[in-house]
Amino acid sequence: MENSQTNVTLAEVLVGILLAVVLAGMTIPLFTTTAIKGRATQALSDVKQIILACQLYASDHDSDYPTNQLDPKTLQPSKTLGPITDYSNTAFAQLFPDYLTNETIFCVQGSAYTPTGADNVIDVPVAPTPVNTLKQGENTFSYCLGLKETSDARFPLVADGFADLAHWTYVKDKTVKGGVWEGKNAIVGFVDGSASNQKVDPRTMTVMGNPVSPSSSYFSTAGVAAGNGEQWLASPKNQWLNPR
Repeated sequence: MENSQTNVTLAEVLVGILLAVVLAGMTIPLFTTTAIKGRATQALSDVKQIILACQLYASDHDSDYPTNQLDPKTLQPSKTLGPITDYSNTAFAQLFPDYLTNETIFCVQGSAYTPTGADNVIDVPVAPTPVNTLKQGENTFSYCLGLKETSDARFPLVADGFADLAHWTYVKDKTVKGGVWEGKNAIVGFVDGSASNQKVDPRTMTVMGNPVSPSSSYFSTAGVAAGNGEQWLASPKNQWLNPR
């Protein structure tokens, strides 16, 4: 009795290869989209943790979120030394170690601000000018100075680091600082502890929709003199700090 044999032609092999290539082409974008959504979900959760730490800090500091430099003698915020004016890392560092111990939540995978992630080495004891705590490359988020726990709940407090701090803009190039979401979205956290994934306007490359002045960036101080009883980021002291 002869064994039956299946002869596969070259055409059938080529068709099989073509189908495999097509299926791979359909699957890879799906995996990529899923990965991006996963990173965004994690970033939203991390921003909420950061704001919760700010709220706990405020409960011990007259409702103020981290704004003033630490007094070298007391290691407590001192208004006589003026506000922090360099980088958001410096402000966030004041949350360690009493309110946070994990630097990892300040890192977003794929962000040019945090290419290598965090080492979770912090200054012990606390240093007035941070050395190890959230050093360069360990924070991807920007921060708004001068806000309090009692500020307008809609005010943005934390956001993805900007490409251009002067205009609060992002970029499409994901290899560039401010381009982690390819200029499509930005993670924004608010005074009330919430956070959301906001759309970036493709024309202005910033998050628009300032409630007092809708044609202005969400991060601007436009509308201070709106004359309608409302204010938005009500004074120049509400400046934004970018990551180091």
